[in-house]
Formats: sequence, C-alpha cells, structure tokens
Amino acid sequence: MIQLSELLHLNIFDKFNLIAGEEGLTKTISNVVILEYESIENNYNDFNKGDFVLTSLFFAKDNTDYIYDAFQHLMERDVSGIGVKTVYFNELPPACITLAEKRNIPIFLFSDVYMEDIVINVYDYIKSKQRYYYHEEKIQKLLHSALTPSEVLSYAKELSTEFKANIATLYLLRKESEGENQIFRAFNQIQYQRGKNPTLPSFFLAKYKKGFLLIYYYDKAPINPQADKALSYLLNSLNIDREKYYVGICDTYHPLEELDLSIRKSIYTALTARFTGVSEMLSSGLGLYHFLLPLTENKSAMEYYHTLMDKLIRYDMENHSDLTGTLRTLSRCSWDIKAASVEMFQHQNTIRYRLSKAKALLNTPADTLFTQLVNTLLFLEQWQL
Repeated sequence: MIQLSELLHLNIFDKFNLIAGEEGLTKTISNVVILEYESIENNYNDFNKGDFVLTSLFFAKDNTDYIYDAFQHLMERDVSGIGVKTVYFNELPPACITLAEKRNIPIFLFSDVYMEDIVINVYDYIKSKQRYYYHEEKIQKLLHSALTPSEVLSYAKELSTEFKANIATLYLLRKESEGENQIFRAFNQIQYQRGKNPTLPSFFLAKYKKGFLLIYYYDKAPINPQADKALSYLLNSLNIDREKYYVGICDTYHPLEELDLSIRKSIYTALTARFTGVSEMLSSGLGLYHFLLPLTENKSAMEYYHTLMDKLIRYDMENHSDLTGTLRTLSRCSWDIKAASVEMFQHQNTIRYRLSKAKALLNTPADTLFTQLVNTLLFLEQWQL
C-alpha cells in the first residue's frame, strides 16, 4: 500500500503546496486520475476510493460554485486527495478548504508541471513498489521453504530471468532503525546510481526486511574463488555509503541452484557484523556463528533456550540469588573463578556454589558441556536483546 505522503518525496511533487487536509496524508492511493469534463456532465461514477485527483478546474472558471460541488462529489466517493493546477485559480473558496479539513482530504495547489507527467511518475512509483514487495515475498519463500535444487532454480527465475549459472551475494543491513518509506527511498537512490552507470557488471538488487540484497551473477565463476573484491567494486561504483550499513558478504561463488544458501550466508554475516559491532564482514570469517545463527530461527532450539533461561531466572527470583549474573560474568572472564569473584566482589566459594547449582538446574554436570551450553545460552540471550 502506498500512502499519499510518499508521493511528496518524488521530485515532480516539489512544487506541490498543501493547503488543506494535512491529517489525511496517511491515506493510501491506488490510482491517479484527471478531472476535466465530469463536472460539466455531473457524472462522477469513474472516481473511486483511493484515487488521487488532478484538475485545472477549467469547468469552474466562469462559476466558482462548481468547485465546491465537484469537491463534495469527489469526497463522497472517498478519493485520497486532490491536486489543483493553478491555471485558472491561485486560491480556492474557503468553503472548499473547510470541507477538506472536515473530511481529512488533502488538497494541493501546483504549477509548472504537466498532469500527464505526474500520472506517469506516480504509476512508475506504484509499479516499482509492487516489484519491491513481490521480490521480498519471493526471497522470503526461498529462504523459509524446504526446496530441492530444481525448485531453487525455479524461484531464482521468478526473481530474475537474467540470472546466470554462478552467483555471489551481499546483504546491506541498515544501521539506523528506519521506516519502510525511508528504506524504499534509499533503495531508489541505489537504483538511480545504477542507471547512471550502465557499464557495471550484471547484478540484481532487492529490498529484504531492513536492508538490501545484492546478487552478482554471470556464466563462469572467476579463477579466484573469492567474490569479495567483485562485490566491493560494485558497492564503490554505486556510491553506497558503507557507514550507513552493516555489510555481510558471502565471499565464495555458488551455483544458481544454491542461491538460497548464498543469500542466507550473506544475511547471517551482516547480522553477525551488527552483533559484534563490525561494519563489514566476510562469511568465511563467521567461525562458530555459522552454527549459532541458525539456532535463532529454529523453533525447537529457541523453545529449549527459553526453558533453560526460565529455570535460572525463576531460581534467582525465588531465592534472591544471582545465578544468571554469575554465569554472565564467568563467561566474560573465560570461566576463571578467581577473576569472576574479583569482578563481582564475591568469595570464590560463593562463585563455586552458584556454578554447581546452575549445573544441577541445567542438568549438565560435565564441565565442558556445561560451559558450551551456557555460552550458547548467553549468545542467544544477547541476540534476543
């Protein structure tokens, strides 16, 4: 769905002046139509809910009463907004302004712009937004369905018929928490840079959740199996401000039928970069995170995590203890009891007692298994935060 307020960010709307109905800018639009002869014929059947109406009001140039009558009919049909080109009128009757405020229907005045150009720009924007959501939906299904290699290829072709035999991917995760409209504007800026440089290598760009997925593709993978240089070149050529993103690069080439694997690796890498505070990371450097990150999407694993953490938290609440805090400190001190006791201002025997109690609660008496389990729990705890 596209809100009327989104259109105001398009360059062609720079000369639009909102004069009434500001509270209605959140209305969604589905179409742009031009009002010309309908008022003369007193026929408004072609106007529908969600229409953004453009008019010069030429039909009222000899009788301003027609303006109010037209606006009333349009608002009864629940149009989203009205744009008036100031050919015949530089201002509107007060009664029209009052009506727009009452109905929360935005009214704009504009000049020096062809209505047909506005229609084309808005239609292009709507189609772009539809593709934007279509691609995101396909990527979501690609990543969260059990697919055979042939099914992955089928999904890949639904994303783009231009994909070649080999691909490499990167994921740009926005550092700032932004709304959908801000992300879409950033997406369009990248596409604009792409259009300015037609000599760039072949790639596919899609919005996915809070970031952008870039898929680099061609027939034969290069002799050098590392893809990070090629992907980094693309980022530089697109003038992408890397400081605004956590960059996750899947730095090995995959055949197209492993597109889901490559995408997942690049997303995991970007998420790990955010988690560890590193701006840019290669999937080859994930290490243990290769195993830990899939746990965050596994329903059974997360249920087990919550079960164990609830045991520790409940014990602390009922006994006025600090098992969870002690485990966090021990993990941070590389399981050095002496160092943990100094940091917590507790006797070493207190630390040992809490440790033994936690082992019993988690039913893992073996030291190695216990420390591995707790480190994993603490990772998932931080990930939840």
